[in-house]
Amino acid sequence: SMVQDEKAQHFIPESYLKGFTDRNHVLWVSEKSKPIRPSRPKDEGNQPDYYTHKKNGTRDETAEEALGMIESQAATILKKIGNRLYQLTPETAGILYFFAAFMFARVPSMREYLDTLVCATRRHNDKALAKQKDKFEESCRRYERDTGNSVGDVERLRQYVLNGKYRLTQESVAFRLGAMFNLGFVVMDNLMQFNYEVLYAPAGSHFVTSDFPVYTVLGDRTGVTFGMGLGWPGVHILFPLNKSACLRLRRNAVGAARQIGTAHVKEINKFTMFCATSQIYMSAEDDEVRAFFDKWGCNVKPGVNAFMTRSSFERNRQISA
Repeated sequence: SMVQDEKAQHFIPESYLKGFTDRNHVLWVSEKSKPIRPSRPKDEGNQPDYYTHKKNGTRDETAEEALGMIESQAATILKKIGNRLYQLTPETAGILYFFAAFMFARVPSMREYLDTLVCATRRHNDKALAKQKDKFEESCRRYERDTGNSVGDVERLRQYVLNGKYRLTQESVAFRLGAMFNLGFVVMDNLMQFNYEVLYAPAGSHFVTSDFPVYTVLGDRTGVTFGMGLGWPGVHILFPLNKSACLRLRRNAVGAARQIGTAHVKEINKFTMFCATSQIYMSAEDDEVRAFFDKWGCNVKPGVNAFMTRSSFERNRQISA
């Protein structure tokens, strides 16, 4: 038939999840208030047709192909980086940065955040236009001329926009994919100002990851804040690479690899669980991790209590406007 079946497309790549499996290639998955379940990388972190949009009736999969290229370059590095003797070069570090930028931009919670940001920007711009009666009328006339559609009573429409009691949704998949790539490149630009460290877990201790695996952390005397924009001074970025290695990006990092203690691994795992959207992935059935996740997991919501807007994300508004 002409209708092609939807296919599962990964927002968390299979090659990445493989790094968090146990000896028998089992990936342990935890969702809040549910028992930990055994799974496989192939079956997790995906949604039907997540990167596909229909173009003149055919499936356009260029977005998935582009991400696939970034993934396959990173996959080789992710395999090797579990070995502590492996050293990143400027080139391989660049590939990891690129991978990290898109792992940040491609996950569902980030795409939803971009949609709401786009709608908020659109509302803001429409309202600003409606406040200027002449300009608003002119734009309605132009719309009617360009499309052949009537907007009806212009003044009534203007009052409706000013009133603001309407819901806007962003439904265009192509637009959403474009915004995702734009964000990926904005993040990549910002990451270039950061240096990296690779943190290794000691024997018997493992990093976990989540469906929002790249997140920002800002610690000060009052505690820790998550989800700050990349432009904030002192902010650093954490990205568990596999069960034994975690990438940390800081402006003043020294580009070294070092082993950290079990307590530090546990702290990073807690941060990862905090920032998860709904799931964590790990290499063992760990009741302590699960108990923490049930209580504290999934607390950070982009744009709600994650303070992304100040900083580099301002640029994203111009992209979406």
